[in-house]
Amino acid sequence: MRFFFFLLSLLIGLNSTAQDTDGDQLGDNDEILIGTDPLVFEDNDSDGISDHFDRDDDNDGINDNIECGFSNAGLVNGDFEMNAVAANSFQLISEANVPGWLTTDSKNEIEIWGNGFLGRNSFSGSNFAEINANSAGSLYQEISTNPNNYVIWSVAHQGRNSNTETIQVRVGSSLSSSTILTQQTAINGVWSFYTGVYLVPLGQVSSTFFFNAVGGGASGNLIDNVSFDPPANQCALDTDGDGIQNSYDTDSDGDGILDSIEGGTLDTDGDGILNFMDNDDDNDSILTIDETNVDFDGDGITNYLDLDSDGDNIPDNIEGLVDTDGDGVSNYIDLDSDEDGLLDSIELNINDSDGDTILDYIDPVDPGINISPNFIVVNESGTITNSIIVQLDRKPTSDVILSFVHSDTSEISLSTQTVTFTNVNWNVQQFVLVSGVDDLIRDGNIDVNVVVSVVDSLSDDAFDSLLDTTVTVRNLDDDPESCFNRNFDENDLIFIRDAQHSPGSNLYTLTTDNNNQRGMVWYQNRVDLRVEFRVDAEIYLGSRDGGGADGIAFVIQNINTSQGSTGGGMGYQGISPSYAIEMDTYYNNGWDNNSDHIAFVRDGRANVTPDAGDMTNTSNLENGQWHRMIIDWDPSIDQLSYTFTRNGGGVYSDTKTIDLRGDVLSSNIAFIGFTSATGGSKNLQQVRFDNNTFCIADEILTPSATNEVSGISTQTICGTDIPTLNDLTISMSRPDRVNPGNDVIGNSYNLVWFSSPTGDASFLHSTTPLVDGNIYYVEAANLSDPSESSYRQSENRLEVRVNIINGGFSVSPIASNISETNSSTGFSLVLDSQPSNNVFFNFTSSDPTKMTLSTATITFTPINWNVSQTISLTTIDNDLVEGAQTVSLSIRINEALSSDCFVNPSPPLDYIISITDDEIADFIITPLGNSLTEGLSQTVSLIVSLQAQPVADVLINIVKNPIDEIITSVSSIVFTSLNWNVTQTVVLSSVDDFLDDGTMSTNINFSVDPISDVFFTSIPSKTFVIPNVDNDSTGVILIPGDNLTSESGDTGFFHLRLDSEPLSNVSFDILPSNVSEVTANVSSVTFTPTNWNVLQRINLLGVEDSPPFSDGSQLVTVTTLNMSSTDPTYSLLNDFQIPDFFVSNQDNDAPGIVLSLLNNNFNTSEDGSTIIVRFELLSKPLFGTNVQIPLSLGGNVDEMTLSSNIINISAENWNQPQLNQVILTGVDDLIADGPQSVVLITGDPVSIDSVYDNIDADDIANPIITNLDNDQAGIRIMGNGSVSENGSSTLIDILLNSEIINDTRLDISVSDHSELSLSTSVVIFNNFNWNVTQTIIVSGVDDDILDGDVSSQLFFSVNGTSCDNSYCDIIQQIITVVNRDNDVDSDGDGIFDAIDNCPLFTNYSQLDLDGDNIGDDCDTDIDGDGVPNLVETNDNSNPRDPCDFQFQSITLPINKIGDCDGDGVRDDIDLDDDNDGILDSVEENIDTDGDGIPNHLDLDSDGDLCFDVIEAGYLDQDRNGILGENPIIVDEFGKVINYEGYDSPRDYQNNRIFDFLEFSQILNLNMMSSQMVNFDENISLSVEVSNQEIASFHWQINNGTMDFQIWENLEEIFPYDGTQTNNLVIINPDNFLIGKKFRLSISNESNLCGDTIFSNIFEIILPKLRIPNAFSPDGDGINEGWVIEGMDYRVQYKVVIFDRWENIVFQSDNYLNNWGGENYAGGENLAEGTYFYVITPSDGSPSQSGFIYLKR
Repeated sequence: MRFFFFLLSLLIGLNSTAQDTDGDQLGDNDEILIGTDPLVFEDNDSDGISDHFDRDDDNDGINDNIECGFSNAGLVNGDFEMNAVAANSFQLISEANVPGWLTTDSKNEIEIWGNGFLGRNSFSGSNFAEINANSAGSLYQEISTNPNNYVIWSVAHQGRNSNTETIQVRVGSSLSSSTILTQQTAINGVWSFYTGVYLVPLGQVSSTFFFNAVGGGASGNLIDNVSFDPPANQCALDTDGDGIQNSYDTDSDGDGILDSIEGGTLDTDGDGILNFMDNDDDNDSILTIDETNVDFDGDGITNYLDLDSDGDNIPDNIEGLVDTDGDGVSNYIDLDSDEDGLLDSIELNINDSDGDTILDYIDPVDPGINISPNFIVVNESGTITNSIIVQLDRKPTSDVILSFVHSDTSEISLSTQTVTFTNVNWNVQQFVLVSGVDDLIRDGNIDVNVVVSVVDSLSDDAFDSLLDTTVTVRNLDDDPESCFNRNFDENDLIFIRDAQHSPGSNLYTLTTDNNNQRGMVWYQNRVDLRVEFRVDAEIYLGSRDGGGADGIAFVIQNINTSQGSTGGGMGYQGISPSYAIEMDTYYNNGWDNNSDHIAFVRDGRANVTPDAGDMTNTSNLENGQWHRMIIDWDPSIDQLSYTFTRNGGGVYSDTKTIDLRGDVLSSNIAFIGFTSATGGSKNLQQVRFDNNTFCIADEILTPSATNEVSGISTQTICGTDIPTLNDLTISMSRPDRVNPGNDVIGNSYNLVWFSSPTGDASFLHSTTPLVDGNIYYVEAANLSDPSESSYRQSENRLEVRVNIINGGFSVSPIASNISETNSSTGFSLVLDSQPSNNVFFNFTSSDPTKMTLSTATITFTPINWNVSQTISLTTIDNDLVEGAQTVSLSIRINEALSSDCFVNPSPPLDYIISITDDEIADFIITPLGNSLTEGLSQTVSLIVSLQAQPVADVLINIVKNPIDEIITSVSSIVFTSLNWNVTQTVVLSSVDDFLDDGTMSTNINFSVDPISDVFFTSIPSKTFVIPNVDNDSTGVILIPGDNLTSESGDTGFFHLRLDSEPLSNVSFDILPSNVSEVTANVSSVTFTPTNWNVLQRINLLGVEDSPPFSDGSQLVTVTTLNMSSTDPTYSLLNDFQIPDFFVSNQDNDAPGIVLSLLNNNFNTSEDGSTIIVRFELLSKPLFGTNVQIPLSLGGNVDEMTLSSNIINISAENWNQPQLNQVILTGVDDLIADGPQSVVLITGDPVSIDSVYDNIDADDIANPIITNLDNDQAGIRIMGNGSVSENGSSTLIDILLNSEIINDTRLDISVSDHSELSLSTSVVIFNNFNWNVTQTIIVSGVDDDILDGDVSSQLFFSVNGTSCDNSYCDIIQQIITVVNRDNDVDSDGDGIFDAIDNCPLFTNYSQLDLDGDNIGDDCDTDIDGDGVPNLVETNDNSNPRDPCDFQFQSITLPINKIGDCDGDGVRDDIDLDDDNDGILDSVEENIDTDGDGIPNHLDLDSDGDLCFDVIEAGYLDQDRNGILGENPIIVDEFGKVINYEGYDSPRDYQNNRIFDFLEFSQILNLNMMSSQMVNFDENISLSVEVSNQEIASFHWQINNGTMDFQIWENLEEIFPYDGTQTNNLVIINPDNFLIGKKFRLSISNESNLCGDTIFSNIFEIILPKLRIPNAFSPDGDGINEGWVIEGMDYRVQYKVVIFDRWENIVFQSDNYLNNWGGENYAGGENLAEGTYFYVITPSDGSPSQSGFIYLKR
């Protein structure tokens, strides 16, 4: 695309007005130059103004240049709106008052018009300017620019008077060096708008952009809307990294507050980052995005700019984002951060000065003495004296005597050495006068310590322990000073220019014996001219008398030590101001009176004749000898003098009264030294020093301090006493104090204090009390009193700012008695004054196992010093029964690290805290279940636990009463100090006694054995009562057997037993109702306590009629009656409560019908078993007729099926029962209804035989058959029996075993609601859902008690009032669910396992990179990419990068947490994880190319080196594998939305495999060297290519040369055919093709990234004729004719053949290879032999001839 723009620029030229395709007012070619699209109107904020000329591209009120951080940014006031000119008027304004603009106008005026003046309005805004203000001039601006960068310029132009007003738009490095960007003539009254771009030349960091009027006089050329700015697309600043440059971004820093609100150039916190780019606008360490644009405290300052957002006087940066009290409100906007009911602003000021937990107002004052001041000043002259003032703090019980002792009587004296206080005068101040002693020695100010002590033996004992107090007394020295002799030290001197000096030597060579030399040696320190000085040096002026030059000068100057000149001025010429004594050795005609002389010369005037009397002529000074020169200065009379002693004779001296300090130098301070030089003449000139050379007084330097910055020192003073200026003097203990400096002999200068930086009127005595925050000024001086005549001070004063710190702190009351129950109390601590540096407090608990501190240290800084900090004291509930405990809390200042003023009080702060034991010695019994039932396997568990940890073992005995109903799993349990918190279970189970004794309750008694832990032995015993529900009932059970007997002797039977064990024998009678039909084998039965449950069989016998008669089947009742027993329950049974048995006795007398059941089986079952009922007649029917008997079922007819409803007995089969039978089959009804009886009912027989026809139905037995139930009424309960207190749950599935008829309600309850909760307590089953699983959710309840894993029981009970009959009596079912305790910290990291993401690994950080609730420290796959960490290490992939893994190594579930394409959308949300325009659902989580990267992350899924986005058929302009061109924009689901993609990817072969998943097939072709193809009537070029189905072809022709090839595609037009196939045919080619070269371009359509390949080159040539020299027309099909190859089809060839005798044997004017050896005249074959030919082309080319042999 850029190449296209380049070509376009070449086509349209560089005229910016030539074309503006997109209408953005910038020419197309200019847009190409700056890199924008000339086809797109760039307008980011849609305000109609192109970004090229819009100074605010996002309309946020901030100039783009500011947002983009352009340091060299743009033109100012381009619309002239900064000078408000009223409408319909104009103003001539001085250029100094017009921002940005300059003018060449002769009056330096710029003319600005307001809208409407002379009928003209501005191009934009309300003002515009006229260039021709007073004359035809220029308006211009000088603008900082970036070399080699483009600038866009614009201007609106209008004529005022005519259409001839012309301007030049120019730019360059200056007005005089510029180029014309454009020259335009205005249209009168109409605005024209010109634009363009300008490339700033290399090195041009400042550009002058101006508009030059070309003629026009004093008016004309109106301009407006001028710009000269970097292009919008050059803005590279993107503060928040969101991919949007700041000038387009309305929230540049991404803090949630629009730039328009944060403001353009505002920098609230002064950190150099403008608010709109600052993520913390007020620099309070809380991000702006967190503070938001609200005003919490209503002070008119929004939070993000407010340093105290909640107005509690605690800065936000101290309170921070933390939420101490967990109320969801961060401390910085929480008025009560610790939720203790006290506002933070109040807690800040809770003080306890001495930290003894007693508030000051009720705390008696300790004994003490007030001694002040601690520093006083006196002087040696006695004009200044001072007193030490003493007073007691409280009334003593007896006298207190104080002594005053000092060690230096040569400096001070005291008026008394003791003072006495009584209980009367104790509060009256007493004074000890201190005077100075004059020692007449210049020793500076001397400090003497006066020690004030209590005389213990004579004083009140309460005061004896008071420490001594020291008062420092300073005696001011008043002795004057003089100069000091300095031993020679080469380090004091500096030599420059040509001067030479050997280290260790005292000789300095100023000039060697050479021309044009200059050398100087200066004393490096400035000397104080207020003190006398003497310089005594030796001078060597060379040995060239007459021709030598130029001499040496002693110079006094106050410039620097770099001064010096060449030539005849002796090195000092031109140094001004200065004063010199020159020793001139050269005669300069015109101003020297003598060649050798000594003179006083001022201000370096070496080339001027000295004033009269200032010069002394001398004898030859260049005599090769060393001379002595002594210079003296007496400041008292302003006299400078010298004495020059010439070696060789002569002493020269002179004196000059001169105001050096005032008139000459205007300074008390000066440099001194010697200078010398040579010019055209030369001499060796030297100076020599010794230990007596210098007697001087150095300049007194300005006092210094180690913390001085730019002449300012901030001094921090401890304010425990009243500090004075004296406390600011440097000392051994305080080297950071003010240092006055020392004089040369080591005496310290004095510090003299002032309240202003200059003047003596503001002098302050050193005893002046310091005021916190005041500024003082100090100078160093020889004396302490500036009014002294000999007072000498430093030139400048040091500014000292005082910060007084009261090193105290306040502690709030601390509770002395707290509870152990995880009780948290605390105290707050705050400093009493601001420290200079940090203050560190350490806190210690004497027993951290009983009480811990929220922090072991806190730090107060100079910023947060007045913000109280809270230290929480938390007791450790150790679960141990141990009684009250005491712990000591210590509070210490870390003096080594803390600010000086803060020290520990004496005695140090220690608090004794009593901790009340909260443990109660007790044990708890938690029953899981409340009853037992005999015969069931259920149990009841009693969970026993201790409430607290014992010191010794606790033995609990278990006793039951009675002992025969319940079994206990153990008879005692033991708890130790180790297992005390592990519950122990006592399991109770029922004893099934088979006795009908009702529900029996058993008392289970738990008691602590006396040998147990003493705290537990007093616990009263506890009893748990458990009922054992009886499963036994009183009754007789009858079990049916065979209920058919017959008169033929067939027998029946039934069984009896008791329902429960009797206490004594039970007997009852057996009596058939009709003994003429049936008899029993016994008349009574007896059951004993031993055989009560053993079945006793009662046999029944059918009785024959006597006499016999046909009476049919007879029904007999076998009655059980006359119960007899002494058992209290069985004795109560009556006859009706004992079941009877019914039996049918069948007749054996004819006629009659008899039934029998095969194998005497009377039972079917619901499993589908059957019985067979057989019929036979007692006599054969007459007449061979049949007997038919109707059959039906009675009773529970749905329990069985009958194979036939009629039995037909034939005469032949009358006595064959096996042939006369029906089958009854049991039906499975899915209902637990128990055994069900069904009656087989026989109806009236029908027969032609009247005998059988007259038999009634009653005469035939109706057997009772039992269908045995296979359904067991019951409740099926399924599910996991484990939950946990961290909220995990388990599912319990419930369904019934058998079908029900009536709705059945199941009530569900839990034994311990503190451990388990249920999703529902009722489920209801009906006839439709009885076998459909119903689910309840059982969840663990978190009880916040470390009670171990607790088992609870779920009870499932059928509601007796809402149940199916078969379920009403179902006994309660119980399951046990264990609630696993989460109140455990297995790994000891302080985090309960329930919320610990690594419960078995210590991981305080709880870091969980992949968010799978498994901490990184124990996560086998930290980044959730499915690959174990160890495998990733082996794979060389990063186990902490979810986007870096080997796909083949995935063995674990994947937890997509990464953002592998970096588009800001997590992969678990991102629909396109690699931004290639193909949905992840299409790419799938597979690895097609096996490179270890799954397709949805792989930009080349098939590994064919072609990006998926390209193979899918989408755009990838920057060829990076990502859809479109950067920057891309994605939606909330990670799909690229600013380029087209996501439709169905390309499938070129339509094989249902997308191209991006299919490795591209390879095209192969036979590559050969270039081929020559003969020019012919039709030319065919062909290339063989494999896999042609994936190839596209295009033939090309080279229209260039072989050196510069231009290959162009052929079009499918004559003469070319097949240009887009692999076979090209050239039809009837023209001559121009001869020599042309062709090739085939082949593209692999299955790989859009594949390079185009080309075939070998085919060249069309016109071949030479290839003429055979023999042929053989012998009929064998080989060489039958004379074929000439290479004939041009466009040329006719005349061929003549001669025989050896020159006879023509063949001739053709257009030979077509048609001669086969015949004689053309007769057609006969010519003989074998040699013939001669001549070939003549018709195009005029030469003929060819030769011989040919014809072979037969």
